[in-house]
Amino acid sequence: MSKVTVGFKETKEVVDLVISLGKGIESSMEDDKITLSDLPNFFPVFINLIPAIEGIDQVVLEFKLASPEEADELKAHLRAELNLEDEEMEKFIEDAFAVVLDIWNVVKTYFLKDGEPASNGATSPDVDVAQPEA
Repeated sequence: MSKVTVGFKETKEVVDLVISLGKGIESSMEDDKITLSDLPNFFPVFINLIPAIEGIDQVVLEFKLASPEEADELKAHLRAELNLEDEEMEKFIEDAFAVVLDIWNVVKTYFLKDGEPASNGATSPDVDVAQPEA
């Protein structure tokens, strides 16, 4: 019996949202302050927001069903966007997902009428991501 996989489409969209936010902040802080003139630095965040939120419920499933090849594909995607070492990439993926999950919990709790917090109020996903050996 072969393992069913679903890819990392939704996870990539979440990671892209966090990357665009980080790059927007980085660009905006070049003069040590964020002002309205920095708004164009955040346009990619607005573009990435809807796709990231729409499929966030699938991210945990993607992690659970991921093959080693798919994990390598996600790392390659990060390498293309950021200059991170392998152990930093694992941490970045976990942190990025936790940030977006927290944002989603706030949106569902306070802005959607009949929504419940994602993951029953948990602030971080219950996903096993391989940790680098010490």
